[in-house]
Amino acid sequence: LLSVQLESFRRFMDLYTPPEKQSSEGLYKAFQEFFPVKDAREEYIMEFGGYLLEPPRYSPEECKVRGVTYGVQLKVRFLLRALKPDNTVFTPKDEWVYLGVIPYMTPRGTFIIRGVERVVINQLHRSPGLLFSAKAREGTTEMTFGARVIPEKGTWTEFAADSTGFARIYLDRKKFVPATLMLRVLGLSSDADIVLYFGLAEEVKLSQIRSRDGTFPDAYVGRKLATRIIQIAQQDIPDQETGEIIGMTRFEVLSKERREDKTGKRSTVYFDVGYPLEKEDLAILRENGVDTIYLIKPQYEDERHLILATLKKDPSYNQTSAIKELYRVMKGAESTPDEEIARQYVEKQFFSTKRYDLGRVGRFQLNRKLYGDQRYDDPILRLEDVTAILAHLQKLFLGEAEGDEEDHLSHRRIRTVGEQMYLQVAEGLSRLTRVIREKMGTYE
Repeated sequence: LLSVQLESFRRFMDLYTPPEKQSSEGLYKAFQEFFPVKDAREEYIMEFGGYLLEPPRYSPEECKVRGVTYGVQLKVRFLLRALKPDNTVFTPKDEWVYLGVIPYMTPRGTFIIRGVERVVINQLHRSPGLLFSAKAREGTTEMTFGARVIPEKGTWTEFAADSTGFARIYLDRKKFVPATLMLRVLGLSSDADIVLYFGLAEEVKLSQIRSRDGTFPDAYVGRKLATRIIQIAQQDIPDQETGEIIGMTRFEVLSKERREDKTGKRSTVYFDVGYPLEKEDLAILRENGVDTIYLIKPQYEDERHLILATLKKDPSYNQTSAIKELYRVMKGAESTPDEEIARQYVEKQFFSTKRYDLGRVGRFQLNRKLYGDQRYDDPILRLEDVTAILAHLQKLFLGEAEGDEEDHLSHRRIRTVGEQMYLQVAEGLSRLTRVIREKMGTYE
């Protein structure tokens, strides 16, 4: 019965393993996560070179009698050096630093703190992983469908779809973007890339359509567009500060004027997702230099599909515009950001393991639920994960699948003593590195 506690603690901290053989887990992993530390100007760097644990001074029985803590002394090797090769003033330092006493587990699975024997109890907590839900909105019969990705480190990513089929991704509970925008950020840049990836559309080359009168043959009339037909327009805008004229590229959905039958009034219609083709549209599209269109496959024309409904409301048109829009939403900025700044921000927020980590358990649960096998081992969300989640949301939306029971024990996991100590050490090291960074900035 004690082996759960003893084995967990041994994995976290092994007293008899020398620094050169310490594996990258437990106490060693905690140090590796926070080091090396650089100063703000990136002139100096402090690196972690291993730790040493000195065996307890007294036995557990003696500690009880003396009223002291049964623990080991932690000494850490730190190396401080200059980053710039032309820095001749500073001489590198390599020292063993005493960091304090860490309580050590007795063979009975207990700790002795100031002479009193105590136990760390395993916690039962919500497991990192993936949860699907399908429930009626409060006070109404309207259904909402959702999915929550719970990582080990970082903010929860929430997917939600309403009864209209509009799917969005919440990135910090309040701010959200259309799901198709996130797909663009992850690599499916154009509308065509997205609908073809999900198998919703077929590609049609207008140059291959033979027509005597320049109109669509009957087989195409009434078929619906799976993507927007985008036109690129150039616009000259004066700079508010300098008055200089700046050329801006604008994306617009192609439109045409149509005479209404009954009233005789003209109205503007757009070649948007779901637009049914008319006979004269072939000539209009050819005039505007369009050669390839994507039509919804017949089996999906009458079915409500999340991707098609979301594409209609997506403000972005390619990966660059998606990254800029994501930056604008997350930062609450009104003006359009510089592309490089936006790209760096998005990389840091969503593709860096320092800010986001599914963890071993989270990735295991995600693989099990989405693919049925252990397919990937990435600590961050992949494009395949997001598309698989949206595909399952589509099943919930059509009533072909059921949501998960949140309080079921399969969505819980045990946090053992080793993991709890790891979290405490990580918290302490986070404070320590902050102080080191400040000191490195003030000392000459």
